[in-house]
Amino acid sequence: GENQNLSAYSAAIPAFIGKALKNETLNVTGNGAQTRDFMYVGDAVRAYRMLLEKPSIKGQAFNIGTGKQTKIKDLANKIVKLSDSKSKVKFVKERKGDLNALEADIKKIKKTLGWKPTYSLDEGLERTIDWYRNYVK
Repeated sequence: GENQNLSAYSAAIPAFIGKALKNETLNVTGNGAQTRDFMYVGDAVRAYRMLLEKPSIKGQAFNIGTGKQTKIKDLANKIVKLSDSKSKVKFVKERKGDLNALEADIKKIKKTLGWKPTYSLDEGLERTIDWYRNYVK
């Protein structure tokens, strides 16, 4: 989401957006088939708020996410497209110990609080890209 760190160690989304807005190459480790569960920050904030407002669940653990996997290579290509970038996607040597797949199991928070994500991946990316357009020079 907006205001996420754009350093050399940034997470995938801000790193890709920063490169795409400068029309630089987006480096994807390995073959890009590894997946992650990407959630827009507005949904995360809403989940945390709902959890804090229900003291009866104190001490319980909840997963938040979308419950959907997105391939890293698809994410990179989507960011290039949504940002109208001329960037290319390049596959680089995979990192040791990188997870192949990650997806949140959100059944418990849905059942307990009725929470579910409201932003699609595209909506979250569009909002984030729009914010970074004013930040990345």
